[in-house]
Amino acid sequence: MARRVAAGHHAGPTGDRLQAVVSRPGRQIFVFQIDAGAGVQEVVSILGPDAVFEHGLCNEAILGILGPDANGSQRITPERFRENRGFVQYLGALLAEHVYGLEGLQRAAEEMGDGYVYLLDARTPEPEGQVPPADIIAAIRVQASVLVAGSYQHNRNHRLLTEHGFFRLPPELATILQTDLRRRNAQPR
Repeated sequence: MARRVAAGHHAGPTGDRLQAVVSRPGRQIFVFQIDAGAGVQEVVSILGPDAVFEHGLCNEAILGILGPDANGSQRITPERFRENRGFVQYLGALLAEHVYGLEGLQRAAEEMGDGYVYLLDARTPEPEGQVPPADIIAAIRVQASVLVAGSYQHNRNHRLLTEHGFFRLPPELATILQTDLRRRNAQPR
């Protein structure tokens, strides 16, 4: 079912309104107010207004839902953000399919020999130090210096939003996510 954008801060091409929020330079996170039959909700997506006005939002394109802020603030905080399980499952399946081609993980596997390499969220403040569980996206098994196909294990403790911002994938995976999500969102529902 297509969901129609209802309101926000910038006027869209059909008179609907939306709000764009930049979480980090070069990456935009969009907040849309939608009415999916259960009242107006604020939802967060990485898809921009062009795709949303044309096709609505499929479930997988919604990162999460924003709850009310006790102080009336419009800021997006981890306390206000409720992850969309549909997106988290979609992300895990997409990464499980494409992670084996990452050069950085392949190099780490070659250096390791046997064990596990970890796909870290690029937002983590100290990737070479103590990485919080919320910033570990997945573990991939390594055997004889090679990533083991089918061994991707999504970390259920990974969070899409922490005090350090929204999740950030390596550039190759971010491009795959954006492309696949646009394709999926454009499909008839």
